[in-house]
Amino acid sequence: MIGGVLKKLVRGGKAETPAAVERAPVERPFRMLWLADERHGVVYCPIPKCACSTIKYWLVTSAEGARPDLARGVIHPYARERLSLERFSEEEASALVERSLSFVVLRDPMARLVSAFASKLCQHEPGMMEIHAKAIVEACVRAEGGEVEHDTTMTFWTGGRAKEVPASSRIDYGAGVSLRRVVSMLEATPDREIDPHFRPQRWFTKGFGFDIVGTLETLGETLAEVA
Repeated sequence: MIGGVLKKLVRGGKAETPAAVERAPVERPFRMLWLADERHGVVYCPIPKCACSTIKYWLVTSAEGARPDLARGVIHPYARERLSLERFSEEEASALVERSLSFVVLRDPMARLVSAFASKLCQHEPGMMEIHAKAIVEACVRAEGGEVEHDTTMTFWTGGRAKEVPASSRIDYGAGVSLRRVVSMLEATPDREIDPHFRPQRWFTKGFGFDIVGTLETLGETLAEVA
């Protein structure tokens, strides 16, 4: 089982290396996710659980100066609002990517999977489950042939605050799910339907030829090279 999901998480791995790949037009998923610092001519492809919070904060402070008011849960919507390629038309976004230094940071797939499982499904106080954990629990139920009917609302954390969202009264979200169930769900679920924190890294890169491909283990050196 683990072997199967490992193959899924790393298949297409050659596209995640700095091999010579022609730059393709910026597709909609990229416009939703990539961040651009026009002043410094840098474009970044954020991948959850690959130090993206740290890198987003680094980009924001590079562009705006120190921002101690931006907590970890707030940096994601703030960076998207201020730096996302969504601010541009597709033609403008493609041109910006073409003339900028592009980079991405990758992580060992199994280490990323374990980190996502621990942070989203294990490391939370009672009654403070993240909305991403809710999505994973529901995805596991669906992958096992169950139905998820949103017939009530419950409180989950998102963007650093509690929010009432649709939920199922038949699911004991607080009980969580095992890593084995998550692995089975990942094997059975199309990439585009998997929560971003667990989605294979190749989905984010799409075979794009980045100027710099770093790793989590060499994050300091990668950011120094970008700077």
